Amino acid sequence: MAVELVILFLAISLVLYAILGGADFGTGLLELSSRPPLRTDVRTITKLALGPVWEANHMWLIIAVVIMFVAFPRGYSIILTHFHIPISLLLVGIVLRGCAFTFRHYDPSPTERPWYSWLFVFGSILAPVMIGMTIAGLLFGKVNLHPTSFVEGYIAPWLSVFGFLVGLFTLWVFGYLSAVFCVGEVRAHRLHLRRPSQTRKFFLKMAIRFSVAMIGTGCLIMISGLSSGIRFHTSFFSSALSIPVMIVATVGLILSLASLLLRKYWLARFLSSAAIGSVLLGWIWIRFPTVVDTTEGPISLLQIASPDATIQMLLIALISGCTIIFPGLYFLFKVFKQ
Repeated sequence: MAVELVILFLAISLVLYAILGGADFGTGLLELSSRPPLRTDVRTITKLALGPVWEANHMWLIIAVVIMFVAFPRGYSIILTHFHIPISLLLVGIVLRGCAFTFRHYDPSPTERPWYSWLFVFGSILAPVMIGMTIAGLLFGKVNLHPTSFVEGYIAPWLSVFGFLVGLFTLWVFGYLSAVFCVGEVRAHRLHLRRPSQTRKFFLKMAIRFSVAMIGTGCLIMISGLSSGIRFHTSFFSSALSIPVMIVATVGLILSLASLLLRKYWLARFLSSAAIGSVLLGWIWIRFPTVVDTTEGPISLLQIASPDATIQMLLIALISGCTIIFPGLYFLFKVFKQ
């Protein structure tokens, strides 16, 4: 039972990172999609919306990494070994956008700021694509634990057309979440904007465009998977949970856009998060307890878990940490996201 609870904490951490960290990453795509002079207001929203909370959003990734390292060290080793290239590029993207975000704000020399903005956008696009390609490799690739070449062991599991499409889908998802979250920020920070009405319309328009891009890319993923022999749809529709997940995701997507039009911004945020979170939790449930597919068969988290004493101590630490983290997060968002 303790192992299942630790896995639940892992799943929750990944979902929260996808939602909160995803909305964080998506701001770079929104900046890229904007045009002068509206881009100035988009960057203002990025600064005011992310400034107080952007470090907190990445906390969930750190928690997930710690859980994997402590509770499932063999799985952690396999993932970090065979996917070290996309994960390293992911970290490069996170560091680039983080540094650029800070330096752009505090650098006294205005001539350097365009470089920071481009680095911020580049990191914001690189990281989601690498996240998606890593996920595709873990769930639908075949990791060779005893490769005969570098390409076979460390390139082939994640670098493919199918993997790139999943990475592109992840980018659109994060852009959609960011657009939905940023619409409400316009009202909160309208006094700092030159064109609040046009900025709000821009975010609404981008939310619709990204949702369409998500659907289109999802269709391409299905076609690519079938042509490549990756029948992930078979796993999805073989589960009794698949239909409810699809209904929640579809209804959440439609209602979140409708809520934006009705200016019910917090409802839109909740519905968009529910739509994305339901898909992620659905896939985690369908694939449970597999953490990665290999040429020797799937690797189960239950089979590679640490000794019971380690799992129990980790579970105590996670439960104790929740008593500090969640009240702290509530206070953080209460202060800065009224």
